[in-house]
Amino acid sequence: MNSVLEEKVIDFRDLLAAVVQKVTVIFVVAVLCAILFPTYKYIKDSKEATTSVGELSDDQKEQIETYHEKKMAYERMEAYVNDSDFMKLDPYNTVQEVMSYKVTDNLSASDVNGIIEVICRWMNGGGIEDVDNDLINCDNSIAKSSTDMEINSNVFTVTIWALDMSQLQDMSAIVQAKIDGFAANIQETYTFELTKVCDVSSSVYSSEVENRQKNIMSNMDTAKSELDAIYGGFTDYQKDALNSDG
Repeated sequence: MNSVLEEKVIDFRDLLAAVVQKVTVIFVVAVLCAILFPTYKYIKDSKEATTSVGELSDDQKEQIETYHEKKMAYERMEAYVNDSDFMKLDPYNTVQEVMSYKVTDNLSASDVNGIIEVICRWMNGGGIEDVDNDLINCDNSIAKSSTDMEINSNVFTVTIWALDMSQLQDMSAIVQAKIDGFAANIQETYTFELTKVCDVSSSVYSSEVENRQKNIMSNMDTAKSELDAIYGGFTDYQKDALNSDG
């Protein structure tokens, strides 16, 4: 009787040990699967993404390059709109100064016009580096009504825009000094006199400022539409390539 009971106890212990062993194996396998499966999936997805990018055609790659170029151009526009003093101007209350200059000498009319054109190109091309070029405009058209009516083709006007009168005064002093210095350099080749004949400061409505601001915003909207249209036509592979490029 005791031997039979002992035999049953031994069998129960063996069974319990076997169960514990199997449970341990199952637990270890579960832990390994939990670790290895995500790793395998990550490696698999990475390979697929790499393969997808590598499968792009030359045309698709060129489209991505075009997108990058247009995106950088748009970002430059956006930064200009957000940061430039010109876009902060109020067209309906623009602080501005209009200076009219005349060129007089014994030269022919064509020579005088040539001198004026050189001065205006220099100014409009960013020649006055100490002042934001967008806040200056040189116009070599016929004199405005506020100028001496006897002066016509030998006159050019310089318009300066500013955020306030204090800024306008500082800019005006710089611009006038630079114009005088540039004219002095030209006078080494041509003999002429440059005289400021009119100088008017005011706060007015400026259609020129308003139109330029509207054109800038219109160009920005067009650039954004083109950018969105290009991206909308991309395949998933192209979008993955863009994301991988950052």
